[in-house]
Amino acid sequence: MSTHNSGIILESLRELYNQYGTVMKDYRIKNNTVIAGLPCSFIPFEILAAAGITPAVIPAYMFRDSCRRGMGENDLFSDGIFDLLIFPDGCCNKPREGMDLPVSYFQIPRGYGDDTVMHWDRVIRELLRDIPVSGGQSINSECLLQSARDYDALRRRIRGITAAKNTGPSMVRYSDLLDLYEYAVSFPPGIIQGYLSDIHAIMHEARGSGPGRIVNAMIYSSIAPAREIIDAAEDEGCNIYRDDVCAGSRLFDVSYNTESDDLYREILFAFSFSPLCPCLRPAADRNDMMFAMAKKYGIDLVIFLEDLCCSGRRAQMCYTAARLMRSCVDVIITDSEKMTEDVKNYMAKAR
Repeated sequence: MSTHNSGIILESLRELYNQYGTVMKDYRIKNNTVIAGLPCSFIPFEILAAAGITPAVIPAYMFRDSCRRGMGENDLFSDGIFDLLIFPDGCCNKPREGMDLPVSYFQIPRGYGDDTVMHWDRVIRELLRDIPVSGGQSINSECLLQSARDYDALRRRIRGITAAKNTGPSMVRYSDLLDLYEYAVSFPPGIIQGYLSDIHAIMHEARGSGPGRIVNAMIYSSIAPAREIIDAAEDEGCNIYRDDVCAGSRLFDVSYNTESDDLYREILFAFSFSPLCPCLRPAADRNDMMFAMAKKYGIDLVIFLEDLCCSGRRAQMCYTAARLMRSCVDVIITDSEKMTEDVKNYMAKAR
């Protein structure tokens, strides 16, 4: 697998991520903004941006352990990167008591579609009204148009990179994409978009033919397994095609008409169909939004990693696995230590 060029095309972006604190502090000063840390994009980032708040998913290194199941120590969160934290009620990654940063909580409306738009509007306006720092009192319509265009372009770029990976699998590993997904939601679009454009262009110019992968697989876990585990699965001919990881590909599966006459409602309607994570959505809703069409969209196998799942995700695992099998999608329920061997055995039978 010496044809992998992912280390080269992502090198500059990884260097940027390694300087995360410095980059974000500079961004705050230059843009006179308030930076809010969130565990994932459970609320439309473009709406927060239109209210004078720069949303950013909290980087993995700021959590207490690699499983992202607990908030980081005070010295990390006191480093001046974030002005506040915004968390959904029910999230397994609740902030620790006694943190130096103010924390606002957000109630995710139940259901999806037209019936929930008014509920999304109410809870968002309540959040902005009660935000414990200045700058988030109202939504500016001109800013909303610009932020909607920015975030829509970012999501489209990420989807394009993901599609390019699956067109030429030898060009990049899925472990690289998982890194890229995290970078893309940890930085504002103005910082990250140029890097994504460069990566996308390089991938299109140097597509690899790949070793002939025969199974398209999906990872199910709260956090991504270690790079070497994913790489080993792909070396066996298992193309990691999608994921259901908290900071993974599903964060970019939102699309809407940025030129709508009622852009605010358009965003809320589209976002109401986001599967979110199992802590925030019932299993039946997540199945309808994410897994029911898995076979139609080319998913052959879903790999469940029990040891990397939060309690909410583990609670939905059996339901989701049963539904997938009824749709003729294979499942492997394993853990990060056994995944390589279990995938190897599965692929031996698949051949």
